[in-house]
Amino acid sequence: MFTDLHNHLLFGIDDGAPNPEASLAMLRRAVDCGISAVVATPHAPDLMNSVYAGLINRHFRILQNLIETEGLPVNLKLGAEVFFSERIFDWLDEPWATLGGTKKYLLFELPLFEQRLPVADFIFKLQIQGIKPILAHPERYLYLMDQTRLLEQWHEQGCIFQINAGSLTGSFGRTAQQFGLELLERHMAELVASDAHDDDRRSFAELTRARDLLAPVIDEEYRERLFVSNPRRVFDGEPFRPEFVLPPAGRKFALSRFFRKIGLA
Repeated sequence: MFTDLHNHLLFGIDDGAPNPEASLAMLRRAVDCGISAVVATPHAPDLMNSVYAGLINRHFRILQNLIETEGLPVNLKLGAEVFFSERIFDWLDEPWATLGGTKKYLLFELPLFEQRLPVADFIFKLQIQGIKPILAHPERYLYLMDQTRLLEQWHEQGCIFQINAGSLTGSFGRTAQQFGLELLERHMAELVASDAHDDDRRSFAELTRARDLLAPVIDEEYRERLFVSNPRRVFDGEPFRPEFVLPPAGRKFALSRFFRKIGLA
């Protein structure tokens, strides 16, 4: 059974589900895809305030009650996709700040087009407080494609990388797909998540589709960690160590080459 740690199913908060019915439709799709545990992660922007935070908590309680009423076999917890800013440390006591409220893992995102604040300092300070940072979809930050050594440094510091399933299937274009595949080739990713926004083009089904696409080129043990065991450990607040394996010098990326060969990259 799958665990999904990044999605926007919590209704009426961001660009995800617009209403409770849409949230329930997304969750039904999740169950159909074999997902039994989900952390709802609405956007927590840098302009976060008490009104927005209260809305997240209130809508989460409503959705929990609806799941119980519907009898959906899914374990739902609350988290957030926190926008990286100097204010992050002001929010750590909020129930949504860390995934599942465990105070063990925090999912954060960077600006899509430019990053100026010192991420390395943030990674260091957060881990001093016992919280592991998880960088959402590093393959989508195109400015990092030319700064792979910076990514390596963050990863070596202990930052966990979460790849979007939709990136691997090509939903975000070839560049993000190839970058995501290269990160997998280096074993620089520990988690794959859906980043589901709806029950159509960006649904939970991307998670199972990505896992199936990777079956011919990723060994089953690594694939199981990406899609099953590591996400479950995060959900339960249990520790695991990031991996880091560079390919031999001069080696081209077999995953990217394979997907190009079959017309998927």
